[in-house]
Amino acid sequence: MGEVGREVYVCYACRSRPARARSIGGTRYFLCDECYELHKRANRQMMEYLNQRRSSFRRGTCSGFEEVSGKRDPFF
Repeated sequence: MGEVGREVYVCYACRSRPARARSIGGTRYFLCDECYELHKRANRQMMEYLNQRRSSFRRGTCSGFEEVSGKRDPFF
């Protein structure tokens, strides 16, 4: 930071810290280290959740429908 001729980017998520370019899903985002770690942790948690859902469908313990505000929603 503070170098002549070098641009400093601000984090896309928190907008308060200097950021580096990160490739997420083929798209370039400028994220600070903390926000990038939060993104990776959230992505890992979502993958664990989806894997659990998939295994419950295989075992037959999930009907494919869940109650959503009193209605049966086929997308969950």
